[in-house]
Amino acid sequence: DDIKGVFGKVTLDNKPLLNWQSQRLLLNATRVKKMRRGDPIQGTRHHGLFHISGEPTDTFIKVPSFRKGSIVINNFNLGRYWNSRGPQYTLFVPKSVLRRGINHVLVFELEYCRCDPALGRFGHVEFVAKPILNGPVHN
Repeated sequence: DDIKGVFGKVTLDNKPLLNWQSQRLLLNATRVKKMRRGDPIQGTRHHGLFHISGEPTDTFIKVPSFRKGSIVINNFNLGRYWNSRGPQYTLFVPKSVLRRGINHVLVFELEYCRCDPALGRFGHVEFVAKPILNGPVHN
């Protein structure tokens, strides 16, 4: 299990917060596509299409333009990335997620993207044959 959450008291300016609630937020592709400015969670979504002409194979994806977020391919949540932390810089993309022809990739970025379409800088993803698993770890 990949348990996440708060495991102690919650404070604001060193004062305990009382009588608050938390709830899970499902981040599937449909939810992310429907997000609008002002929704309770902030972030940016970046999506694109890519074409596979032959038979799909297992691969890995890396997102050098992005820092922290989630990747969805063809409505399948691959998982989270956090490039500024390491050591994993790629996510596994099983061939069962891919299809011959047009495929859709969605990157939901929570922190920062080195992107500015007005300046011709677009976020990009790269598919690579081997994983990058031994990068530096930053605290």
